[in-house]
Amino acid sequence: MSVSETETGTGTKEQSDARSFRGRILCAMPDIRPRLGVCLPSWLSAIALAALAAVLAAAGRLPFADAAWAAASALAAFLPSGWQSPLGWKRRAAETTLLPIAAALLLVSDLTIRRMLLPPLLVLAATAA
Repeated sequence: MSVSETETGTGTKEQSDARSFRGRILCAMPDIRPRLGVCLPSWLSAIALAALAAVLAAAGRLPFADAAWAAASALAAFLPSGWQSPLGWKRRAAETTLLPIAAALLLVSDLTIRRMLLPPLLVLAATAA
């Protein structure tokens, strides 16, 4: 409802109630931008692993399905936990569990062995997160 409608009384009561309710909801919601700034560094390791998997899939070194599962698993484990506790030595220790996954993606050329290595490494990383 604009100011002119309020002054002239042409706005309906339903419009006024809906806008005041929306205004109360928006005022009650916290601003998450500062929290995103704190959490972004803790998400970078999982995002970097997803980018590595995407590059390997695009280069043909990794099947697309395996890359998608590895990226989705790392992001699903590390993004929510990064929101809850983005700082501290435990978080950094959990992020180091992504290194064996990246090494397995890069160094293991046999698809069968890679498919046997990735699930336990992803579970280890998820439990550490």
